[in-house]
Amino acid sequence: MRKRLFRLTAVSLGAAAISTGANLVAAAPANAWPWSGTVYVKGSAGCTNTGGIQTIESRGSLDGQTFTSSSLVNGNQYQIKFTNVRSGRVPSGGGWAWITVSCSMGGYHQSWVEMYRPSWGDVITKNF
Repeated sequence: MRKRLFRLTAVSLGAAAISTGANLVAAAPANAWPWSGTVYVKGSAGCTNTGGIQTIESRGSLDGQTFTSSSLVNGNQYQIKFTNVRSGRVPSGGGWAWITVSCSMGGYHQSWVEMYRPSWGDVITKNF
């Protein structure tokens, strides 16, 4: 009886460990390939009124191409996906993107952002 109970406990613990390990691997952030042209710029939009749902429109220009994003949020965050960051510019000697962020409930910001390949992942943070 004890041997059977021991085996059932061992099998149960083993299954739980495998399940937990699989969930941890699935939850890990993706690391972009160094030659990938995709880089995200995101952060705080700098909206003056963050007490409700609003639209945040963001626009970024890099190498003559414009990328836009519009989102309905309850907060103060924006994100733009750039798909044309050339591998020759990443990780150094890069270019600059012109970012404009507009909040429907107060706030308009613009700034230059240096484009580069982050050491981990594919996100550059720019807060306004």
